[in-house]
Amino acid sequence: MLAFIDHALGAQVRRALKAFCGCPVESFEGLEPAERRVREGGVDLMVLGPGLASMGALEASVTGGLYGGATSVLVISDEEGWPEGVEVLPEGHSPGELEQALERTLHLRDRLARKGYIERMNQYVVPVEALAEAEMHDDGTWSRRVPGGLIELGVDVRRWLNEGKLLCVEHMDTGVLEVSKPYARLLAGDGSAHTLTAPISGRIREKNTEADGAVCVLASKCASEGWSLWLLRVEPS
Repeated sequence: MLAFIDHALGAQVRRALKAFCGCPVESFEGLEPAERRVREGGVDLMVLGPGLASMGALEASVTGGLYGGATSVLVISDEEGWPEGVEVLPEGHSPGELEQALERTLHLRDRLARKGYIERMNQYVVPVEALAEAEMHDDGTWSRRVPGGLIELGVDVRRWLNEGKLLCVEHMDTGVLEVSKPYARLLAGDGSAHTLTAPISGRIREKNTEADGAVCVLASKCASEGWSLWLLRVEPS
């Protein structure tokens, strides 16, 4: 969904967008109703025509977290000093310059969204230095104590990622661990699977339901500082 706050500008932007996407357009008269639409969600891009938003009002929205990387902003203005992260296009622009500015703004949004996703996934990845006192197991898994009297179980995924295999994590449907019994499987893109067995017995208190997303982060060029995922947090029996 794309939102534009100027009816006159809407037709111009629609034509420019045809070059690289076919997203729908909504037009608003003024910043306030447009930002209400942003709060409802689903808006990728806000285009502000000349004089339709004060610099102070827009900066308040940006610093207040209204846009937060989910909605990008393109301002058409000859003024300087707009908030960081806001794309600015001079009023005397050509159709080609508008098209390029729209494309840059949407690409920036994609980069910000990816950065936010990586930051969110990093909470499911364990840095190498955090495993200094962990007990390492022969199958590439590890266990360590974490706050709350729990034992965290995890796996080093390098052996699969280094072979270029896609990796998915399948948790067993159980709330209790038994030592030497399976608790998860690693499924590779070539059809192979590796079963992980529990080094302890206990009650499962938390599962890493975002493990697959975290694997994608580890495999990307923007990989975090570690190669290990935590999979379970267990109250030992």
